[in-house]
Amino acid sequence: MNKPQASKLDQYQLDQRIKNRCGVDNLARSLCSFTNHFKDVQEDLATELCQQHRTHQQSVMRLFMLFVDKLAENPTDMRNEAAVELAQKIKEQFSDPYLPYI
Repeated sequence: MNKPQASKLDQYQLDQRIKNRCGVDNLARSLCSFTNHFKDVQEDLATELCQQHRTHQQSVMRLFMLFVDKLAENPTDMRNEAAVELAQKIKEQFSDPYLPYI
């Protein structure tokens, strides 16, 4: 017997629970807090990321490119205008930044 399909609202709620369980919101807030309060060690983080496993480097880059893609479509004001403009230029230059899962 087939299971009845969940309604879109039920699926949305399930997706939100999964995101919350994975800590996506907390991770995003932590990353923003880190970049805002620890400007002097951002280069250290970039260096450390470059020293991680090469598969992880590719996964991090995939995340960064997804962020660029989303940011390019973001509304702007003076606080994020330069970031959005740079994201738009990157997106234009690399319209299909395919990074395979290895």
